[in-house]
Amino acid sequence: MLKEEIEALESVYSSDELKISNKISSVIIKYWFNINENIQILISFVVNFGDNNTTISVLNSDQCKSQLSQKILQKITKQLNEIFIETDKNDMPIFETISYCNNNIDAQYVGYNEIQQNQSNNFHSEKKQSNDNDDNTLFDELDEIKNIEGKGTNLISLYIPPKQSQKQRLNDLLKNEMNSCQNIKDRSIRNAVKNALSSIQNKLKYLNNKDYSPNGLVIFCGENRENKNRIFIKTISSPIYISKLLYFCGKKFNTEKLEENLLNNNLYGIIIINGQEIYIGTKCGKQINHLYSKSVKLPKKQKKGGSRSKIYQESRL
Repeated sequence: MLKEEIEALESVYSSDELKISNKISSVIIKYWFNINENIQILISFVVNFGDNNTTISVLNSDQCKSQLSQKILQKITKQLNEIFIETDKNDMPIFETISYCNNNIDAQYVGYNEIQQNQSNNFHSEKKQSNDNDDNTLFDELDEIKNIEGKGTNLISLYIPPKQSQKQRLNDLLKNEMNSCQNIKDRSIRNAVKNALSSIQNKLKYLNNKDYSPNGLVIFCGENRENKNRIFIKTISSPIYISKLLYFCGKKFNTEKLEENLLNNNLYGIIIINGQEIYIGTKCGKQINHLYSKSVKLPKKQKKGGSRSKIYQESRL
């Protein structure tokens, strides 16, 4: 049925609008949709053969002049998922979802006022477009990494903070895991974990301090079952600050820490002032970064002095 649906999509949409990538365990269908002359979104359908599930994601296109907020993108994603679920599997749900998008999603649907507000902030557009392009590239990389399947629980995800003090702890962690994997009963899985850990240790030898800055480094490593059990290793400079060392080993790579922050990567400033202290910081996703704080000791209200209490108060200040 999927083959017939792909043929129907290719017969209706041009190569500029639709791109289909065939993987070993999945098919990725990408559709570029123009909401208006300034706004274009990319809708991705990832069909996994193993569990026959389809994942839908919506991103700002690299070619659009104006950007939609993550809130609006999540709104569109939610609506498309509902249409996809409601459509009978025998009625080409991907085709119906794209058709719904063409017929119902326009500037009024996403909120025309928000579009105008985004267009008025043109002095931020170049920087924001660059950041969104990086995010889109990272999303594509994460989609590829998520589709990799290992033989047993041999896929290692390692989140490394940029602090130099964590280097020794990292080396100790890898040594301990190397010793612990000796207890794995299945010989093939035991060797796969050992090979992944050895590959990570070798990779770390060629990294310098700049590779970890400013936010830290993420390493994905393990034997790819669909690529003749060859070692897959990928290093990613984290877009969000990694505060502590994290280690995961499973059948799939753990990309949740990166994805949850990419979905909410707006940077906010925080200023808190009360009678005793001031705090300045930033918030991006779930990450709060402390920039400056200072405590002060102000004199209490002057009570003594009678009619001259105000004079005493001014002299104290």
